[in-house]
This record gives sequence, C-alpha cells and structure tokens, in this order.
Amino acid sequence: MRKQARKLKLLYLYQRRSIKSRLTMTVFTSIIFMFLTILVNWKINLYSVQIVGDSYKSNVLLNQLFSSIERGEESLDNFVKTFNYEEVDFFNTCKRKVQSELENWPNTHSMNELAEKRYVIAQLVDSWLRLSDRVISCRIANTTQDLRENYARTIECYNMLVNQISEYETMILRDNKKSFDKNQMILSRISRVVFVYFSISFVLILAILYFTITQLLQPLENISETANLVAKRNFDIPLFNSNAKDEIGNICRAFDSMIISLNEYMNTILEKARTENELKEQQNEMLRLYSAAKINALQTQISPHFLFNTLNTGVQLAMMEGADKTSEFIEQLAAFFRYNIRPEHQTATIDEELMLIEHFVYIMKVRFGSRLEFVKKVPDEKFNQRLPSMTLQPLVENCIKHGLMNSQGMVELSVQHIPDFIEICISDNGNGFEPEIREKILSRLSGNEEKENAFALPENEEHTGIGIINVFSRLKLFFQRSDIFDIQNKEEGGAKFIIRVPDDVFYFDN
Repeated sequence: MRKQARKLKLLYLYQRRSIKSRLTMTVFTSIIFMFLTILVNWKINLYSVQIVGDSYKSNVLLNQLFSSIERGEESLDNFVKTFNYEEVDFFNTCKRKVQSELENWPNTHSMNELAEKRYVIAQLVDSWLRLSDRVISCRIANTTQDLRENYARTIECYNMLVNQISEYETMILRDNKKSFDKNQMILSRISRVVFVYFSISFVLILAILYFTITQLLQPLENISETANLVAKRNFDIPLFNSNAKDEIGNICRAFDSMIISLNEYMNTILEKARTENELKEQQNEMLRLYSAAKINALQTQISPHFLFNTLNTGVQLAMMEGADKTSEFIEQLAAFFRYNIRPEHQTATIDEELMLIEHFVYIMKVRFGSRLEFVKKVPDEKFNQRLPSMTLQPLVENCIKHGLMNSQGMVELSVQHIPDFIEICISDNGNGFEPEIREKILSRLSGNEEKENAFALPENEEHTGIGIINVFSRLKLFFQRSDIFDIQNKEEGGAKFIIRVPDDVFYFDN
C-alpha cells in the first residue's frame, strides 16, 4: 500500500508540472534510454570484435615471427653471395625482432602439445640464429670450408624450422577453430540478449512517449470539441471543471469562464471587436502614411546642391592644407556624381562617357594603387556620337574586378574607326569568360523569352551577368539592333567587351 501510494504521489507531482517541464523530462528520459542503448550496442560490438580477434591472434603473431625469420634468412643468403654489410645490418634487425617475439615462449619441455611445439620452435630458432652468426663470421673471415659447412647446417636448420612452424600453424588453426566455435555460440547468445534489450528499450520509449502525448493531447482534444460546439452557437455544454495546475488547466478554466459569460456579453463583445478592428485599421493606415511621409521628408533632405557644396568645401579645405592629392580625389568624385544626376542623364556622347571613365579610373587607382594599370588608346578627335548614359563605366568596373584577381590587373580601353561604326573595346587580363557563361549572357539578349528562362546564370556569375545584360539591353533598345555588342576572350588571356556605335546616325534626347 505504501509503495502504491508513493507511485500515485509521483504521478500527481508529475501532472502538476508545466507542459514544458513534462516535455523536457520526457525528451531527456528518451535520450537517456537511447544513449544507454547505443552505449550497450557499442560495448557489445567491441566485445565481439575482441573475441574474434583473440581467436586468431596467435595466427597473426606466428605469421609475424615467420616473416621476420624469412627476411633474416634472405638477408643472410644475400650477404653470403654479395658480401654486402648492409645485409648484415638488416639480418641483425630481423634477429632482434625474432628474439623480442620469442621472449614469452617456453624454454622447458611441457606435457601440453602446443606448448611443447612452441618449445621446439624456440630451440630451433636459437640454433638457427647461432648458426647464422657463425656463417657471418666465416664469410667475414673468408674461411671457405667452414662457411660452406655452417651455411649448409643453417639451411638445414631453417628448413626444419619452417616445417615445425607449418605444423604449429596447423595445430593452432584447429585450436582456434574450436575457440571460434565456442565464441560464436557466446556471440549468438549475446545477440539474443541484445535483441531482447533493444526490444524492451524500444517498447519502453514508445510507452513513455505515448503516455506523455496522451496526457498532453487528451485535454486539447476535449477543448477542440468544445470549441467546435461553441463555433456552432451551441452553448449548452458541460464545463471542464479542471483542477490541473499546468497551462492546459489554465486554458480549461478560462474556457469555462468564457462559456459562462459568452451568452450574456455576446453582443457587447461583437460590437467591441468590430470597433477595435476599425480602429486598428485606421491606426495601421495612419502609421503607413506617417512612415511614407517620414521617408519622403528624409529623402528630400539630401539635396544634390548640398552634396556638391560640401564636396567643393572639402576641395578648398584640402587645398588650404596643401593636400593636393586629396583635393584632386574629391574633385574627381564630385565630377563622377555630377555626371550621374545631371538632368540630361538618359544619353551621353562618347566623349562624355570617356571623361566619366577618366574620373572613375582615377578613383579606382587611389583605391588599388599600383595593382591597377589602365591603358587608354583614343584618337585625338571629337566623338559626338550618342549612346545610353553609363554604358562604359559598368564594363570598365567589371574588367577591373576580374583583372585584379591576378597580382597585377590591367584594363585597356581603345576607340577606333571601322567601316560604318565607332568601335569601343574594353578588355582585361583576367581569366576570361567560360564559353557557356558567354552563351548564356548573349542568349538573354536574343529576345526569345522561353530561351531566356532556360538559360539561368549560376550564382557565382549572377551579379556580373546582370550588369552586363543591363548595359547590352539598353544598347539594343537605343539603337534598335543587336549587332552592336559582343563578348570575346583574348588569346593571351582575359575578356574583351566590344561596342559598335553607328557612325552615320546621331541620336538626340527628346
């Protein structure tokens, strides 16, 4: 009775805990059971491997001994034939290994068959080593007759040793087979025990999970059924009257209070909810309008004239302080910004674009220093042909980015007359374009929507490809033709962008 009362008390204490605590206890208990199961499985596997290894450990040790003896005999034979002292060193190494491996072998006769066989092998090994030492001494002293006799006795002893080791190996194989069969029976019994243990653990974990989930979900199912009845305007339902101290018990008691007062205050609650929704919508709209007005106000505070006045002030201050390079840098930066926000920003002449490149390259050289080399090959003449604004700068920026992947980046810009066109070439000394990437970029400009969707740029080329496609798309729309741009790879390495501006047609802004 006392034990049963203790169980009921533990169950009562468990049910009084919060849902979070019960879930934590359940998960923690399941993890412990799983960890114990994995630990037992690991220990059993380790024990099984050890049993199998112990069964054939003697064979491995015997093979190591025979291998050392065999290599020693081979080095002895090589020394007799070649008189190479390196073979003597190798023989002595094998000798030490053999003596080390025979340290625990018996040195007296035994009634046990295996022990007696080990004693015989140990004596033969000792005789073989002594004879081998004599052979080495005779070979060094160059006593031919003694060498021949001792070498013959050594070979005879070695052959006897090989036969004894072969017989011993057969004997221990039979003995190990018996040991393996015995161990296999033990492993079979262990496997059955493990299966029973795993089954019990699995059932126990399932029981813990089922009990916990049932304890948690049963009140939720009751609440769900009651909620469905309330949703159907059926308020004649029994109350929960729950005494549980967890979160679900609190929900049940709150649900009871709600049901009791629901009929009395239904109309008031509905009206209040409607009013609150309207006020909330009005508040959200006011917040949206306020945020938009605040953003517009902040944006209007950034005046281009204020920006240029500030930059000019910086130029004057740098000149007063004698910082000529800083003054030049700010002037170039101001010119670059002025170009981008000028009113007639839709189109520009080739000369204006080239001037922008001068400003941009100056800024980049301040950033990268001697790592960036820019070569400009432009004839000394006016180029008033118009093209979309900001056409050359993204291509130069792309070339600088890929050229600087090397230790020294070089970007070249050239302008030349070809039949019917002004050809502008921008190239770098980077790795160039992969053929499939070039094909994918140009396919985006083919005008075939299905083909465009079929050729998706990889993630590592997405940003670069979108910038190039933007430039070429604007050129195509501006000139209404698709033969005015191209992408090529230079033979010496690097990429080249080619833009051909028609020489016989001038475009003007509206």
